[in-house]
Amino acid sequence: MNAKYDLDKVFDAVFEELKTANLIDEAISVESSTLIIGEGSALDSIAFVSLITALEEKVSDFSGMNINMIIDRIPSIDVDNPQVTVEDVKLYILTLLHEKS
Repeated sequence: MNAKYDLDKVFDAVFEELKTANLIDEAISVESSTLIIGEGSALDSIAFVSLITALEEKVSDFSGMNINMIIDRIPSIDVDNPQVTVEDVKLYILTLLHEKS
């Protein structure tokens, strides 16, 4: 898995699924700085859970490795003021994949 490139494809595919399911607005784009947790996030709780579940599945499809994402283990998260971006989650996924390889 060319991790960075494939993660970009994974996020694009997952965001498209969320848009198709009307869980997020069509205008939302997948940028490194896109906020997925925290004040101003484009995702509500249902969209967020759907995002994480779909990411786990798609990463498994691309890499052949199963990962379990635990949000409070994202290194950049502050549980008192959670602000997590797409880039934070990508880096977390890369860490999980590295631990599995």
